[in-house]
Amino acid sequence: MPGRAPVSRMSPPVAAAAVSPVVLIFEKAQQVIHRRHQQIFSPQQLAGMIQPDMATMLAVLTTDAAADPDLLHRLLYEAVDVSFNAMSIDGCTSTNDTVLVLASGAAGPVDPRALQDAVTKACASLAEQMVADAEGATKLVRIHVTGAKSDAEARTAARAVATSQLTKCSWYGEDPYWGRVASDLGSAGVAFDPVLLTIAYGGTVVCRHG
Repeated sequence: MPGRAPVSRMSPPVAAAAVSPVVLIFEKAQQVIHRRHQQIFSPQQLAGMIQPDMATMLAVLTTDAAADPDLLHRLLYEAVDVSFNAMSIDGCTSTNDTVLVLASGAAGPVDPRALQDAVTKACASLAEQMVADAEGATKLVRIHVTGAKSDAEARTAARAVATSQLTKCSWYGEDPYWGRVASDLGSAGVAFDPVLLTIAYGGTVVCRHG
């Protein structure tokens, strides 16, 4: 098309503009694998509708590492699980979302573990940028749960806190409402002993042993 850059020469910003929605934020994260450059870019809408997983978004990850489709599928699945699928903003369900990873192979093979680490870090960066850019958002909160019976129960507990409207209000008002957090954990449907509970905001402990 006249005025369009050839596909083979498209830079990430040009490619993002080519598929831009009505409202667009251009997020980018970069990782280096054994001195080989891996660039990840993601054109995506202002974040919303992120429940239970991902969001109304498009994310495209590109790398010049050589990797077969089965490896890319596995490492992307694992990266998305701890990044895009761990976000929460408004609790509404997304109607459509996509995350892709494309590998040209131009830089040759790399250690799969290094590629996994790079893709995971890139997805985590993009996910946090999405949350920070959410419509009306004033806070970016990371919830860490330790001592749960399993990773699944830890995630359930964390999401119970993350989706609580009262807890969100306390974060907005910058009020360490630890009683609400304790209540959310107790009603999350996971193994919970309040005597063992410790709650901290950053490095400041506000509740110890229930």
